[in-house]
Amino acid sequence: RSHWYSGFAGSGFRFELPWQTTPRNSELTLVVRMTSPDGRTFNTTSSLKIAQLENTTPVRQAVSRSQLTPAEPARISFDDKPAIIQQQSATVSAEVENPFEETRESQPAAPSPFQDAAESPFRVITDE
Repeated sequence: RSHWYSGFAGSGFRFELPWQTTPRNSELTLVVRMTSPDGRTFNTTSSLKIAQLENTTPVRQAVSRSQLTPAEPARISFDDKPAIIQQQSATVSAEVENPFEETRESQPAAPSPFQDAAESPFRVITDE
């Protein structure tokens, strides 16, 4: 019962077994025989297509920590003389513009389409 699988597409027993040896053929026949606890016997056969591995070299084992050599930290070299940065002559305007500064021009503001200031959606609301 611990290997019973029930899903959207179907249900059945599910076992994940590793290959004892890597198959050399692209087609295999899977044969399953099972006897239930109540004595019933189930047999099934299915043909499988196996994708061949492109690289058949064996997996290399990782090197143990005792064989690793410690890495040297990066070394930063400082020259005795600091680098000289040459400044280019540039004309800087004495008047610096502030993009957030409110500008008031001498022209009168356009008349409001609202008759009364209380009708304007831009009115100042105060707690009175």
